[in-house]
Amino acid sequence: MAMLIPEQISILRKKRDELLERLVEPTKNFDFRNIESMKETIKKIDYNESMQIMKAWKKINDIITHNDFVKSTTFDSVSIGTKFLVQLNNRNKSMVIKNLTCIDNHFTIKSMKDTVTVNSPMGCEILNKKEGDTFSYKNGSSEKIYGQILSIIKDPNMYISFLRKDGENVSELNLTNSQKLLLKEEKARLENTSHLLSPEFSTNLARVQFIETLLNNSNLIESDKDVISVGSEFKIHYYGSDTDNQYELINRAVTDELSDAFIEKDSDLGKRILGLSNNEKFSIELDNGTRDGFVYDLKVLKR
Repeated sequence: MAMLIPEQISILRKKRDELLERLVEPTKNFDFRNIESMKETIKKIDYNESMQIMKAWKKINDIITHNDFVKSTTFDSVSIGTKFLVQLNNRNKSMVIKNLTCIDNHFTIKSMKDTVTVNSPMGCEILNKKEGDTFSYKNGSSEKIYGQILSIIKDPNMYISFLRKDGENVSELNLTNSQKLLLKEEKARLENTSHLLSPEFSTNLARVQFIETLLNNSNLIESDKDVISVGSEFKIHYYGSDTDNQYELINRAVTDELSDAFIEKDSDLGKRILGLSNNEKFSIELDNGTRDGFVYDLKVLKR
């Protein structure tokens, strides 16, 4: 069992969703009442390709649900999930400075660059190192590399964190469909990673029982409004930003929702965007000043 960092889970979840979208795409217009429509749909299905997609989906889903994840990041020394600035030198005094993230396992995530695994030659030497500490290791060519941890990145905005409010368990709540899916994902992970002799077993068992209660007692939110409400999916563009992200407005976090994909209704941002229409502008006060943007591509979630 390995430790995933939130960035890895975010990438894996998006890949899993993309595979599922590809799998169901040929049957989107499937009409059981129309024989000709059924025949045309069946013709479009490539069963060999569908099997490959299903295998890829299962592989990613197993990685997510059979491994634990980093709950918090330490900033006083390098550990799994830590981002840091490092200086590397070889015998010829050739110097390079890199921004790296310490991870447990790559899981063949090609889109994650500038990472170092804890079991690599360099990773074995930098684990638990603090700012200013020096180290050395041999690379794949048996060349001796000398390094120093210049700084550990402490800015929380540089990290993806999980949005979770511990200690506020409720047995009944209005949830979106994606929240229910993530609850089921968390339940599967706990069941797959908990062992009878582990110190967390009783805590994890209680959490599994709570998730079952919440799934059974919660109501599914449907948003049929043309303004942002709980259950709405939409995108936000901030002026001056090159990338836009997809978000969903929820009542409150109940499981491992990623803070970069979900916005709580009662958060500062949630209060600003609640009730906005497509392409409507907003401003929000942040620690480093005011940020202006607008919402767009508002979708409606259906049961």
